[in-house]
Amino acid sequence: MKESGMRYWSDLEIDLLIEEISEAAYEAIEQAASEAARAAMLSSLERETAALREMGHQRAEALHWRFEAELRQAALIGQEK
Repeated sequence: MKESGMRYWSDLEIDLLIEEISEAAYEAIEQAASEAARAAMLSSLERETAALREMGHQRAEALHWRFEAELRQAALIGQEK
């Protein structure tokens, strides 16, 4: 330690510090990538759920109009008799 109170670091200490910082940075990058992948998967599931819901609505509407057409057809056949 110098008289000014500053400490000088050895090359080994600097290398170890750099290694620790690099390791922490890589772990943070891996965690961020994992969270991004998880978010992308959830977003994809939400889109698929919305598409399935819309398909259900369209199917219900198609069945409704099919039923309406069958009723009208039956009414027309009944009028012809």
